[in-house]
Formats: sequence, C-alpha cells, structure tokens
Amino acid sequence: MGAVADSALSRGGFVTAVIPKFMYDRGWCHTNLTEVIITDDIQQRTFKMLTKSDAFIVLPGGSGTFHELLEAVTWKRLALHTKPVIILNVNAYYDPLIEQMERSVDEMFMDNVHSQMWNVCETVDEIIKVLDDPPEWNENALDFANI
Repeated sequence: MGAVADSALSRGGFVTAVIPKFMYDRGWCHTNLTEVIITDDIQQRTFKMLTKSDAFIVLPGGSGTFHELLEAVTWKRLALHTKPVIILNVNAYYDPLIEQMERSVDEMFMDNVHSQMWNVCETVDEIIKVLDDPPEWNENALDFANI
C-alpha cells in the first residue's frame, strides 16, 4: 500500500488512509498523506472504506486483503453497497481464490447472478475500462440474496 500511496502522491494525487487506532498507535500509518481517518477497529475501517469509495479495487495481498475482498462481496450480495468490486489478478495471484468463488456458484452456494458481483482484471487498463462502464448491481439485491 505504501508504494501505491507514494506513486499517487508523487504525481499530485490525493491519498486517504483509513486505519484502525491500534495500528495508528503503533506507527503503522504512512506519513505525508492527504488525509488520515482513524477508526475504532477493523470492521469500522472496512465500512468507512466502502462508504467513502466509488469502487473497491483489490491488489495482491494477504489475509487482511482477503478479508476485505470477501466482506465487500458479501456486503454487495446483501445490497449494502452496489459499487464495483475489482480484483487485480497480477501474475494469476488470485486464481485459486477466484476458482473457489466460482466453485461456490457451481455448487449452488451462490446463484449465477452472484458471480456478477466482482470483475477480474489483469491490467490497470482493464480496471479503467470497468470503471468507465461499471457493471450495474441491483439495489434490490437483498431480494435475491438468499438464492
């Protein structure tokens, strides 16, 4: 995340950090950001990121990233947001997770319509195309969440 923030800042971008207080208190927050929002906990952090953002773009990461991705998909399924969820699958990093998500559809833990909750992109150009023409997600998704 630091490299992404540094790159954006070096080009005059606006970078907001959303960080739980316990991480901020340990000095884990990037310095020189445009804005820092401190939350009480991880759940509040995810909620703040989803409500403040226009899209949820997932870069390769670890358990925290997996948690946030799956939470964004779950919240979208429950119509708590309708924003694009985009997985940047650099060097096939997310192939096993994408396969598992598709398996949940194949084995009818989710309906085919639910596989439209996320987009998989391999390049930044593909992400921009998705953002230019974002897939629609029904605000009434809760009506078919239990399919």
